Amino acid sequence: MSIVEKALQKAQAKPERTGTTERAADGAAAPAYQAPASSTDGPHDGVDVIATATAMGRECRGGSVTLDVQRLRNDGRLAPEKLAQQTEEEFRRIKWPVLNAITRREGVAPAVNNIVLVTSAIPGEGKTFNALNLALSIAREGNSNVFLLDLDMRNPTLCNNLGVVPPVDMNEYLSGDGRPEDLLFSIGVDNLLLAGSVTSTNRASELLATRGVEKLFSYIRSIAPQPLVLVDLPPVLATDDALVVAPMIDACLLVLSEGRSRRDSAAEAIALLSEFTLAGIVLNRSRAAIKDYHYSYS
Repeated sequence: MSIVEKALQKAQAKPERTGTTERAADGAAAPAYQAPASSTDGPHDGVDVIATATAMGRECRGGSVTLDVQRLRNDGRLAPEKLAQQTEEEFRRIKWPVLNAITRREGVAPAVNNIVLVTSAIPGEGKTFNALNLALSIAREGNSNVFLLDLDMRNPTLCNNLGVVPPVDMNEYLSGDGRPEDLLFSIGVDNLLLAGSVTSTNRASELLATRGVEKLFSYIRSIAPQPLVLVDLPPVLATDDALVVAPMIDACLLVLSEGRSRRDSAAEAIALLSEFTLAGIVLNRSRAAIKDYHYSYS
């Protein structure tokens, strides 16, 4: 069963939550993410995630869409059933450095907005696949309100990959047509809202520099005082779009692809992101992780 299927199943079952640890579908205890007890983010510290999720539902005017999980698997957007459990475990390992990087752990600077930029060095390395599965993995824990935003305005792929049409296109919203509350929509998974685009533009840097992005982040904080926002942005060596948004984010996750990323490209991408908090580097399509079956994520 894939991460998406488990998340959808959990949303339908609505299990009772006790304490801060939930049971994974296979019966093993899943680690729980908690904001530090000493947090000084403001009056919303210790917010009830369940109550906030209810508020998120009321404020998500974009509505909900239903995913065709089998089609996503057939199209390579989700891991094949044979690799579903292994893929889920891999994303559990990826998410802890990300959560640590925004909660004052490991000596990092305090997070301001809980926004994580997901990017790559060059196109085709699988950043959108990783952003989606990471968002699903964190949302399944039930301890964070997760928002996944596709701000790759030149090549938006999140909504196209999921086979959905957003209620308001991100391109239209950043051009001044629409409100943040109309932009977000649900895919039927608890604690997760998305926003994206199905149209591309050559005005990406200009649109990302408008107050629309800042207003969207502010709106998210107003409906979920302790959100985790994952932002899918273009490859850092292809455009400067990611660097336009980077000053507003708290950490970066860099996706590289085995067999595609060159050593010099990887080094250049890391150097460009060096002035920001680098939460981690994901090596996608790694044969080392899958010795008996090689599957290429698109």
